[in-house]
Parts: sequence; C-alpha cells; structure tokens
Amino acid sequence: MSREIIELTNEAQWRQAFPLMAQLRPTLTVERYLDLLPKMTKNNYHLFAMVEQNQFLALAGVDLATNLYNGYHVFLYDLVVDENQRSGGLGAEMLEFVHSWGESQGAEYVSLESALHREAAHRFYENHEYDKWCYSFRKKL
Repeated sequence: MSREIIELTNEAQWRQAFPLMAQLRPTLTVERYLDLLPKMTKNNYHLFAMVEQNQFLALAGVDLATNLYNGYHVFLYDLVVDENQRSGGLGAEMLEFVHSWGESQGAEYVSLESALHREAAHRFYENHEYDKWCYSFRKKL
C-alpha cells in the first residue's frame, strides 16, 4: 500500500490522529482537542494526514485566511512528523503538499509561527526558503 495524504474530517479520524498531534502539543488533552476541532473546521481549518498502511506518519493543520499584510494565504498552525519517522524527508513532503494545496486554493503565501525554543523547526523552515520576518506576541486574558 502506498503513502497518501488525506484530509481528516470526522471525529474517528481526529481521535486516530490525536497521539501524533500530542507529540507537537503535549499539553493538549484529547477532550480539548475534540472540542476545538469542530469549531476550527467551521472557520476554515483543515487537518491533513500522511497515511501509510493505516498509520499516521505526519499531520499538517492549516487555515485559509486573509489579512492586509499577507493577502489571501495559508496559515500553517500544525506540522508534525511522528518522532519515529523524523529526518526521513516526510516533513519536507508534507510541507510541499501544503504549498501545492495553498496554490490550488489561490493563496499568495504560507505563513506560520514557531515557538522561540524550537530551533530545529526554525532551521527546517529556513532550509525550505521561509523568511523570519516578524515577532508574534500574545497576552493572556
């Protein structure tokens, strides 16, 4: 069976993907994840999985958005490759899928945020021609 990338659209698929998402978001509970995903998908969030023999190898969570500085673009919220599969090119393959999908949607850019401590992720994105061009701030309410 060959590897494919599919969109996850229902709770059974989301549940199957949760252990992999938890590798990226270790403080996320399955309850919160399942509470947020339906709300997110109503607001244009799409969760894609790279699957081989019914095993999830990688996930990409994206949103189509429009703003004054990026125009119509893809925002990449989540990109994770199973820890047992890393450094084998799957992240690059998943990122290329996001680029192609974004182009097919008419997007001008792919943008993302990456936590300051994720230096390996920063190198990964820079190696794929992403520019560091701003800081992101937030305030707890």
